[in-house]
Amino acid sequence: DENVFYNPKNFEHIDHDKDDPKLTVQVENLSHIYYVSGFQRLCMGVKTPKVVNGMNLNLYAGEVYGLLGHNGAGKTTSIGAISGEFPYSGGHIQYRAPDGKWLALNEHNMPTIRPMIGVCPQKDLVINEMTGREHLEMFCGIRGVPLDEAEEIANHVMIYEFWERRVEQYSGGMKRRIGLAMALVGNPKCIFLDEPTAGMDPV
Repeated sequence: DENVFYNPKNFEHIDHDKDDPKLTVQVENLSHIYYVSGFQRLCMGVKTPKVVNGMNLNLYAGEVYGLLGHNGAGKTTSIGAISGEFPYSGGHIQYRAPDGKWLALNEHNMPTIRPMIGVCPQKDLVINEMTGREHLEMFCGIRGVPLDEAEEIANHVMIYEFWERRVEQYSGGMKRRIGLAMALVGNPKCIFLDEPTAGMDPV
């Protein structure tokens, strides 16, 4: 049966779509290869792993996307590359700036692109000695937004009741909520969530 949820415009490079105001991110022929030393290649027979190979993706405002694949398929690597976490090996990624201009994802443009991106990584990046409130207020300071936003987001992700506690007292699911909350600070245009519900109880 025809999959009505599949929209080929999201996965194929269509040049004229650059004029679509909802088109926010374009990924063209993205590839990434993890470095393997010469010793590993020659003496241990380790092959250079190409984790991402020729990925094309258009991301539109107001839409939700999911990357599906087995362990090691390159989902986390793709998110890291597209969100600017690390430089990718090949291809081209660009973001539509607030003024409508397209900016290539590179070190020069990151100061403009970074406020547009929120990331909840696969691993919990928390400081156990800090409270949930301190985490969110710290991110508000980094993002340059009012501290009042921290309380609003804490309520939104349902951690306000516990946000005065140190994170070391949180369960795994609550730590994931903190990660999700930090990704939402500043109301970024693009939010990347890597297994955000892992360890969370169903609501």
